[in-house]
Amino acid sequence: MRVLHDILLAVEIYLAAAASLIVVSLLIGKIRSMVDRNAPHLAFIYPDDVAKAEAHAANEPWWHRQLVALDIWMNSFFFNGFSGETMSTHAWRASLRKKWWGVAMNWWLNGFQPQHGPQAACGDLWRSTTEASRLKKTLGIDP
Repeated sequence: MRVLHDILLAVEIYLAAAASLIVVSLLIGKIRSMVDRNAPHLAFIYPDDVAKAEAHAANEPWWHRQLVALDIWMNSFFFNGFSGETMSTHAWRASLRKKWWGVAMNWWLNGFQPQHGPQAACGDLWRSTTEASRLKKTLGIDP
């Protein structure tokens, strides 16, 4: 009986944590929309939008780059994602293929930042092209 009680308690804690994350996402999205009322949010229709998002990724502070590195490692280690790809991009790509977990995670992340998945993909693209360019120069391939 004690084991059943412990399992039910663990399920309750998990559900409370999941519900809290959803509420926090919705609150942050609401606050952001009230504060950033006139800020343009990227809809990712034009190639210029990708360039804007890449420029934003280029100006990330040190601490944000460290969190992105952790995000990439977790995606690769726990979710069998591609090396150099964040969990957000992985979830966004999965949502485009109508995978339920990708749709759910993409919906949740959009609560924090509109169009989060495509913007994360642009950041991943900027980081990978910058690294490829740096390595080409180091190897003497690209002058």
